[in-house]
Amino acid sequence: NSIIRADISAPSLSVLDQWLGPQPVELGPWQASALFQGSREVVRVDSIMVEIGSSRTMHVRARGSIGSIDLSEPFSLGKVRDVAAKLSLDTKDSAIVGTWLDLPVPVSHLVEGKADLSGSGDRLQVSNGTLSVSSSDLDGKVTDISALIINEGTVKLRDAQGLVDVTLSDTSALSQYAEGAFNALGKVHGTGKLSQTEGGFELNSVEINVEDEAYQIALQGHIKKLNSVSAADFNLRFSGLKTSDFLSSQFNNYNYSSDLGELGGSMRLRWKADSWQISNLNIVNTGSEKLMLKISGSLNNAQGLPTGDLQAEIRSTDVRILSEITGLKLADSSAKVTVKTS
Repeated sequence: NSIIRADISAPSLSVLDQWLGPQPVELGPWQASALFQGSREVVRVDSIMVEIGSSRTMHVRARGSIGSIDLSEPFSLGKVRDVAAKLSLDTKDSAIVGTWLDLPVPVSHLVEGKADLSGSGDRLQVSNGTLSVSSSDLDGKVTDISALIINEGTVKLRDAQGLVDVTLSDTSALSQYAEGAFNALGKVHGTGKLSQTEGGFELNSVEINVEDEAYQIALQGHIKKLNSVSAADFNLRFSGLKTSDFLSSQFNNYNYSSDLGELGGSMRLRWKADSWQISNLNIVNTGSEKLMLKISGSLNNAQGLPTGDLQAEIRSTDVRILSEITGLKLADSSAKVTVKTS
């Protein structure tokens, strides 16, 4: 047996393509050092130190050991056994992580991550992983990450899962991550369970809360394909929304100044056929003798030109409220308006 120290560096990972396969992203220069002990047939590798990339791309670092490497011909990564290493990465360009790990990560965000690696060269087990994604508006973390890194000519990530915890500065910041404009309703906090399937990544057991002193909004559900938001299905509940604020946001000429109570209700919100669909809609106004408002039904294409079956019942002791909502000149008496659209 003999002990050999090796130090290796190169300007690109492409020099290792014949053993590792082509990489999805070129990270730049790399260097590695280690102590090799054994014979011509089998060696053990200790004090492994690997650094890949630069501040312009992504820094990847690994520290650890390899129990044995079978040097007999032909060589394969499956002959690299008993890997025990700690991996860390950081980058200012989250798009690189999304491409490299095939993860749905928002672009132009700061990313930091770490994990333990074990197993063989062609089948590495990822465990105890954490991944944080941050920007001026978002603070997201995925913890308890586990996955398999399979190398069978190309590197693939399989069976990845983890726990997601995300905080967003305000609902208006959602426009950075989803199509459409979003009103400013307050700080957003959400959790869920991330898992990888053959169709991509999905998010289950989702719980989202909009935090505001005046009202509460809560969603529970799942997203089956994160990359396209397809098969998103949520149950939404809310309460404490000032009715006068809601009417002001919906009707440009609404100027009624008195308090009209609060809105509360629930609905089912689904992404289907490239649009949001609303069903089981029930909204009720409470806390005011001046206005009774009930809305129920369903809507298709809720974010565009909606169609569906929507019923609204309004009663008021002050006809000025109904006049501003409907645009009709009504007599100065109690009134009821029922609307149905399809």
